[in-house]
Amino acid sequence: MKKMFDVTRKDLQLIWKDKMALIWMLGIPILLMGLIGSVFNFSSSGSSFSAPVPVINQDGANSKQFTNILSNTGALKLEFVADEAAANQRLSDATNYAAAYIVIPQGFGAALQGNGNAKLRLVLSPNDTSRAAAVQGIISGIVSRYANALIAGKVAADAVQKYGGSASPATVSSAASGEAQQLAGAPPVTVATETAKPVGSAGSPFDVIVPGYAIMFALFSINGGASSILEEKEAGTFKRLLLTPLRPWALIGGKMGAQYIMGVIQIGILMAVGIFVFGAHAGNPLGLALLVLSVPFAATGLGMLLVSLVKTRRQLQPISTAVILGSSAISGTWFPLWLEPQWLQGMSRVTLNTWAIEGFNGVMIFGKSALDILPNIGVLILYGLICYLLATRLFKVREGDTATSG
Repeated sequence: MKKMFDVTRKDLQLIWKDKMALIWMLGIPILLMGLIGSVFNFSSSGSSFSAPVPVINQDGANSKQFTNILSNTGALKLEFVADEAAANQRLSDATNYAAAYIVIPQGFGAALQGNGNAKLRLVLSPNDTSRAAAVQGIISGIVSRYANALIAGKVAADAVQKYGGSASPATVSSAASGEAQQLAGAPPVTVATETAKPVGSAGSPFDVIVPGYAIMFALFSINGGASSILEEKEAGTFKRLLLTPLRPWALIGGKMGAQYIMGVIQIGILMAVGIFVFGAHAGNPLGLALLVLSVPFAATGLGMLLVSLVKTRRQLQPISTAVILGSSAISGTWFPLWLEPQWLQGMSRVTLNTWAIEGFNGVMIFGKSALDILPNIGVLILYGLICYLLATRLFKVREGDTATSG
């Protein structure tokens, strides 16, 4: 065990000597987090995503036509629930999240037919203002078009009934305009919008940007450490080390230890900058600390596994870049996961990024405790262990050697 720690200390000394690499390791992600977090704005276009929206329908079948229209937009996935308690739960559920829910009151369907007035209640999540605003825009637009059509129909009908064909077009137009203005002041159907009581923190773009980019750049940094392992392998250093009593698992474990420590430092600093400089919400301190400790473990294991699967540094670079960028693209690192189609969201579960970002979002946005995100932490630790065990079985000290399974 002492020999493994000696390897870790030696690698940390080598890493620390390259001051410029350390500066770039922290400077580039901080710069990008600041720029992207400042200008990034989620689209409010209904055609750009498909959002789940719980619905409490108190009007029954009378409002079926309206709910069908909402569903046919393609931007909303209506999910009918029994009461507001169930709907409110969805606003704070990190794994089955909804940005808003609808309450259709009794008489709403009749109001859509021009019989009376009714208000549709739209309750927005305080944790994701961008997505909630998109849902609000879609629903308000549909209700507004309904109201305008009803007003236009009523004005036309009243004009025909009052004047028939006896009045001049100018007279009819003037009377119709006045009536339309009166009706527009009290439309038959409206949307009453309210915001639910906050659970956790009020959302900020940096709550999503900071952890996502911290994870991605930590993966790139660990890839650099993995490249140094191949350099030693090509130079024959590994072969000489294994002539000593040092066991293969201790050798790889020592290398992994150095990269893990640097990963913890990097993610820790990036998260601190995101919280204290960019205003991201820390959430539960223990949960945040456990994630900062477990994410580099999984990332380091992945780096070791990639090293064990390639022969040279030239092979490692494109493969690792593809893995890092690919997993970042589908895991919610660059944009919210809910923008992706369902099949791609399911595929993202094989990446460590998705489990890590889900944990960070739970703590920073939804106010989850350390206990609540234990499944995410457990998956990350298991991810790292599996990658490490596979790496010790597959790693070859020199081309033509058998795997170092001893």
